[in-house]
Amino acid sequence: MTDRLWLTDPAKAFAAWQEIGATGVDGRPFSSRSIIQHQAMFEAVLEHLAHCGQTLATFHTAELEAFLAARGLDRSSSTAKRYAKLFERLGRHLVTSGVRAENPGKPLSDSLAWPLDDPAIAFLPPAFDTALQQWVQPSPNDDRSTSRDKAAIALFLGAGLTVAEARQLPLAGFERALPGALARVRTESAGGRLSRIAIVEGFAQPPVLAWIAVRASHGYTGELLLAFRRTGKRAAVISLWRAVHDALVAIGYRGVESGPQALRNTYGRRLLLRGLDPKAAAERLGLSSARTTYRLRQTISASS
Repeated sequence: MTDRLWLTDPAKAFAAWQEIGATGVDGRPFSSRSIIQHQAMFEAVLEHLAHCGQTLATFHTAELEAFLAARGLDRSSSTAKRYAKLFERLGRHLVTSGVRAENPGKPLSDSLAWPLDDPAIAFLPPAFDTALQQWVQPSPNDDRSTSRDKAAIALFLGAGLTVAEARQLPLAGFERALPGALARVRTESAGGRLSRIAIVEGFAQPPVLAWIAVRASHGYTGELLLAFRRTGKRAAVISLWRAVHDALVAIGYRGVESGPQALRNTYGRRLLLRGLDPKAAAERLGLSSARTTYRLRQTISASS
């Protein structure tokens, strides 16, 4: 029987599949962080297919190849390989669900060898870190969406928030800086992470305060800080990824990885450059393990 939700509301169908049925190569469910990344990747592909006049029941391998090319992804990059694996798993599930007869993701996945080692960890070099800190500062010319995007980017880059934390951060969770102290945010439990208090670096407070003022002046309702609509609608994952991507393009950055995770990693690496040890940096990021921050420290050793 065909699962018609894939045709009527594909984003909802994908989210349900990720939560209930999707597994990795080892047969285990994906982590909350992977689920969030996969959702953003899927929404980007879905938008591309719509532009091509295709649906999940009609697209071909050629559309997937075109998607990678349109995003400037080299076939040898880890990002291209992650997309290819996602295409293959999705296509297999669509066949099982009766949505289509063949898996258009398999030829692409088979053509790309998967690396045995961890992919390179993404972060902004210091010069681009500084440039983005300057770019997020409020301007009289900012419209509502730009002001909100700058606040979101500032929280990724200046507080190390995850996408899940940013999406459900309450307005009351932002605590302004007091004399002699930095601003803080109190996050809600999100994406498999416990609630925590994150320190907001000095450069990140002005764009957040500017957005709070814009939010109030335009009559936004609801409790979410980064509301996407005046009604308080939560920001879509893909909207946050696109905001980061567009900002990085604006400052001239052309790295392979250009999403919120790269900014979060940049925040963590900045802490290490200031002398924090990996375990302390991991705690600041709300990580249960210091594996990521040890990998970030290796990038500092390699560049020195």
